[in-house]
Amino acid sequence: AVSEGLGKVDELCKTAGMRYVGLSDGLTPEYLKTQDPLGPVFEEFLQVDQPPVDALVEKENPDVIVSDYASGAPFEISKEKNIPLVLNYPLPGTLAKRMRQL
Repeated sequence: AVSEGLGKVDELCKTAGMRYVGLSDGLTPEYLKTQDPLGPVFEEFLQVDQPPVDALVEKENPDVIVSDYASGAPFEISKEKNIPLVLNYPLPGTLAKRMRQL
């Protein structure tokens, strides 16, 4: 599930063999373009995405949830329902390598 404002994700999900479900959270492409250059803050994503994510998980009962690190919306329900949560956290490969050494 992704904000409907990020519809380009549909093709990426299909390529990866996943099903895209747009969330009706009001974050349209136009809205996202008018925000701070850095985009909406994490708290805003949490507030608008929590209810539709919870409803979607209740309806679909997924085997796994894949989410971007920017939204904490699936954190609680995945823990509550004991559903594995995979976070997409894009980092430069060199930084990931350095973090492994810590």
